[in-house]
Amino acid sequence: MRKVPSQTSWRSLPKFKPNILRFPRAAEAWKFWREEAVADVLGILNFGPASAIAYAVLAAILSGDKLRSEGRARDEHPVDVLRILMAANLVMGISSLSAGVRSKWSDALMKIVDTYASNKEKIMLGNPTPLGFFPTVEFPIEPMKETTKIAANTLGFEDFKTLENHHLAEINTWDDNDEIITGRIADEFLKNKEPSLESQPGETEVYPAHIIAGAIYALVESAEVSAITDLSVTALSKSYDRNHVWATFPIRYTSDFSVHSFYNPL
Repeated sequence: MRKVPSQTSWRSLPKFKPNILRFPRAAEAWKFWREEAVADVLGILNFGPASAIAYAVLAAILSGDKLRSEGRARDEHPVDVLRILMAANLVMGISSLSAGVRSKWSDALMKIVDTYASNKEKIMLGNPTPLGFFPTVEFPIEPMKETTKIAANTLGFEDFKTLENHHLAEINTWDDNDEIITGRIADEFLKNKEPSLESQPGETEVYPAHIIAGAIYALVESAEVSAITDLSVTALSKSYDRNHVWATFPIRYTSDFSVHSFYNPL
């Protein structure tokens, strides 16, 4: 990977008119966001499209049923709209998923952006003030949509020297088998049943990621948040106990937004 500066000072950048902005300046933004963007990519490769769906819903709720098209200049996270667009493009590029599955979830993410984006014309970086948001850099939306394709392809599917010339999706990725298991688990949640951790005919091994993704898929169709959450926590706990490594790990960590407690279960 090319070395890039660890910090980028947006305060030192002049304000540019949208009609003179081009990809080089957008590249500076993605370099600044790179670590958080990689985290998003890894989340989707490990948990599938459910990871992006969950983030999109959370981001919209936190912003009053809107997805932010603006962000703080010093925030290392990509703007909400761009994160979800990158996720949609990443999902479309996962070759281990069938075309129909890719299209379904990518289209769903695109529709979320079209419906909830706070500004459909431009992306703004700047600072909130008592008088409102003050942009220091503005990007027209269409070129920025193209950069999300580049970011998704580069981070997910291009080889890196630091990975011995492998790419992230080659090391670990979501596939049709994962979707089958997740769909079955989601159906069980919707029937108010604790999902089976045993592989069903045609399935590979069931992992905690399938339980989490299945709960998210179920919540897309149901408002029974408490019931589905309780069932998923119970299933995750049993999955933990079945794991030969973690079930006998000498130190466990428990937290409910409180001080960690340490104890030896042996």
